[in-house]
Amino acid sequence: MRKKKEKIDNRSNVSGITLVALVITIIVLLLLAGVTIYTFLGKNGIMAKTDEAKFKHKMSAIAEQWNLYVADCVAEKLGQTDIKQLYAGGSVIYDIIADEEIEMDTGLIRDIRKLLNEVGETEEKFTMGFEGELYYVSRSTIENNQQQVQWCKELGIKIWEYKGRADSKNVNGDYKNIKRSVFMYAEIRYRICERKD
Repeated sequence: MRKKKEKIDNRSNVSGITLVALVITIIVLLLLAGVTIYTFLGKNGIMAKTDEAKFKHKMSAIAEQWNLYVADCVAEKLGQTDIKQLYAGGSVIYDIIADEEIEMDTGLIRDIRKLLNEVGETEEKFTMGFEGELYYVSRSTIENNQQQVQWCKELGIKIWEYKGRADSKNVNGDYKNIKRSVFMYAEIRYRICERKD
């Protein structure tokens, strides 16, 4: 009888240790899973680094093609080309010209998708050539806009902050008033005065 009782006691001790070991193993696995997920999906994780590398590669290729286009235009005309007359873009350049009331000949604008192979439907929304320079058009509606602005600055691509029908535009940190905003402000103020009288 004693042997049976001792065997029963030993079994209960062994199963208790196994339960503790199982709980510790589960906790360790959960910690490892959390660290792995954070490493993969976190702010500086593998996916974020992949997105950065993909964007920088695409924009570098676009910048290289733009520079080759500008150099080709200059070489073709033996230095007689006015680089300030080189414009390219999609719908975004026409929006900017209209909203910011820039006076220019829109016949000079070339379709950026036909001009540069690397520019696709997505890139057309935030890439333009203006007066011989390549610009990333910063908009609040673009996903990851702030990160992309930073990456473009790292690549040496100029930034054009476009806010639609805003009071001013920001080109590389210089804010400039737009004619339309002054007239809009005067018109709104006049209407307010009318309502008070």
